[in-house]
Amino acid sequence: MGNTKEIQLFETIQKESFESKKTEPIRKQAGLYLFDALSFCLGHSFEVYLPRVFPSILACIADQKEQVRIAATNALKTIMSKFSNFAIKQALPQFLSELKTDNWRSQLSTVEALGNMAFCAPKQISSFLPQIVKGLREVLNDTHEKVHDAAIEAIKKIGSVIKCPEIGDMLEIIIKALANTNNHLNEALNLILETSFAHAIDAPSLSLLVPLLDAGLTMHDNESKKMSATLMGNICSLT
Repeated sequence: MGNTKEIQLFETIQKESFESKKTEPIRKQAGLYLFDALSFCLGHSFEVYLPRVFPSILACIADQKEQVRIAATNALKTIMSKFSNFAIKQALPQFLSELKTDNWRSQLSTVEALGNMAFCAPKQISSFLPQIVKGLREVLNDTHEKVHDAAIEAIKKIGSVIKCPEIGDMLEIIIKALANTNNHLNEALNLILETSFAHAIDAPSLSLLVPLLDAGLTMHDNESKKMSATLMGNICSLT
């Protein structure tokens, strides 16, 4: 299939399935099924179309019709299962932007997608984890319970790929501290300070620890600042 025909195909899908003001749910489903199938068949070749495809999929994730939401979620899962480094760079800014929407369903699906990105190839995803954790942390205090719970689960998924066993053992209190710095930050910082590390701290571990240190250094009490500063120096020798 030549480039001209490929472009015409995607333009036709967009026009017929998503851009018409009178678009019916069945048309949206058909377009999403096509995206799903094309991603499966084309593999990494499909990634050049992600900037066009993602806005339609993310919009449909928040659709009023359940069948459209299901089709959009399935299409997103298929696309993400083949993510390369290029695809992550294309998708992440759109995911982070979608977290700021007022639609809780869209936020929920985006949070779940960010959590699943932890299972992308480790070398590819490591450098993006700080941005992912920062985005998830911003919705941890979301007023909608489902979004809050999904953000915690997403951070747990990131924690599940941690190779540093000492950090893995502290994952529960680290997540509590990320979700509620006022009540749990100092407890987490103190526990980390008291831990003797026999293993190097990997990138997923750092993506969870650095936000804690950042929070500690900006707290008003001197104890949090002192522990965070000490930990900053200790971590530099362990990475």
